[in-house]
Amino acid sequence: MVNPHWPYLPEHKKIYSSKQEEEDVEKAWDSVPDDPLSYHFQYQVLDADDRGRLPRIIDPETEQEVENVHFNWNCKSALRAVADSDNKVG
Repeated sequence: MVNPHWPYLPEHKKIYSSKQEEEDVEKAWDSVPDDPLSYHFQYQVLDADDRGRLPRIIDPETEQEVENVHFNWNCKSALRAVADSDNKVG
């Protein structure tokens, strides 16, 4: 649900154009702290019902977002379960 995000780092490759390029990429990644400055959060997971279904989905025919008829509006979402739990860090 949470992915660390380092926007300015070069991507690892299977094949590098030179040994110097490979060393530069490895050096850049080795200099990164374990705790990034920002994260990407996947909020859709928290909006799902008890079976993981989202309230709104993309219609494959129109490619427009539509209401998911299979979504259970009566169950508590994962976000509600997290909010109601006692496992919180303030």
